[in-house]
Amino acid sequence: MSMHPGQLRSLVEETLRALSPEVPYSESAVELLMLTAAAESAMGRYITQLGGGPARGIFQMEPQTQYDIFINWLVYHQDVLNKVNTFSSVGQRYELDSIGNIPFQIVYTRLHYFRVPDPIPEISYTRVNPENGGTQRILTARSLMMLAKYWKRYYNTSRGKGSETEAVRKYQRYVLGKGV
Repeated sequence: MSMHPGQLRSLVEETLRALSPEVPYSESAVELLMLTAAAESAMGRYITQLGGGPARGIFQMEPQTQYDIFINWLVYHQDVLNKVNTFSSVGQRYELDSIGNIPFQIVYTRLHYFRVPDPIPEISYTRVNPENGGTQRILTARSLMMLAKYWKRYYNTSRGKGSETEAVRKYQRYVLGKGV
């Protein structure tokens, strides 16, 4: 069972707004984290890495990555560290304090991307009218592919098993609810 995309999106938005202005909030960052959760864990279906690997949580971050963020960046940015600590249930620590602490996972995933020298791609939306009425904004295909390429390069990396095409399919399935 995966997480409800609307509920996760609300939590991502709320958490990222709490990090601002030190770590700027953007819709691009929200969509990138949604794509990351979809691609890495099928939107929370897997909270430990399949096959016995070290990655954990809905973003499948490895403890070594989290340690690097803490020791090589976060300890030098006390204003951000103070905000990060508000999300921790165990005080000032770098490791995932709980697989169930999703805001803490959101924070570290956003910090991972924040440290990347290339900015998150600017995105655009298109409006669609779903069958149940109203209007819904969805990422353009171009924006979604740009985020998938960014995820692959800076999160999953060339060593990772994921692909951009697979990330797009998982975003469509788990975030948009399209059975692709």
